Amino acid sequence: MAVEAPGAARVTATGVTVTVDGVTHAFRRAGGWLGRDGDSWHVLDHDPVEAALSGARHGAPTRWPRPCRGP
Repeated sequence: MAVEAPGAARVTATGVTVTVDGVTHAFRRAGGWLGRDGDSWHVLDHDPVEAALSGARHGAPTRWPRPCRGP
């Protein structure tokens, strides 16, 4: 569900700045990746109509608890 709020965005070669309701968030940008505070997200184009028609899915189901890997 999309939420609409008054805001603005600025995209440069190395970053993205988003301001919504007076609060500004800055993200670093590298290729198709965004990063902030040690977290990162791979941003991909996604056409929901095409995905629905082709039966494509993104990712795998989330299982909890996730397996723990030892040292």
